[in-house]
Amino acid sequence: MRMMKRFLLGLILIAQSATAIASGVDFFAAVSLSMPKASVLRLAKDAKDCDVSLVIKGFTDPYPHLKNYQKRLPIKERYGLHLIEKITKDFAFLTESGFSFEINPQRFSKFKITQVPAVVISEPSESHVVIGDVTLRYAIESVLPEVKSPKLIESLNTCLNRLGDRQ
Repeated sequence: MRMMKRFLLGLILIAQSATAIASGVDFFAAVSLSMPKASVLRLAKDAKDCDVSLVIKGFTDPYPHLKNYQKRLPIKERYGLHLIEKITKDFAFLTESGFSFEINPQRFSKFKITQVPAVVISEPSESHVVIGDVTLRYAIESVLPEVKSPKLIESLNTCLNRLGDRQ
């Protein structure tokens, strides 16, 4: 039941993210389990306060020891429900702290993200990517002078207000 609740929470986050994208503003932090947990948690806290998505590209093969013929099977047949359980355990430090994440490799491809962490601030007419282990505030403040879109400026200022004095 607890695992299902976490899964549904992830689906809700994806729906919220789709709504933000439909409004024309795409604002997310790209992260990975290869990052230090403290960095992921700091970005997650800031992202939650600003209604910014926390996005991961995907997962490495949880069972690399499988033989080649087994790897050709569909994921459900290859790993079964154990894959969901393993993924849930890997991200327990986030979900147990009340943070959610989205699995979306297309967003990584669209913005050509090859390094994490990265903060993406985008609208159809312009996009900005800040790469490096920086706070959300730093990422926003570094691109704000270059932003031309009034909609993006408003979104970024709203986020800065929500972050308060947090650096």
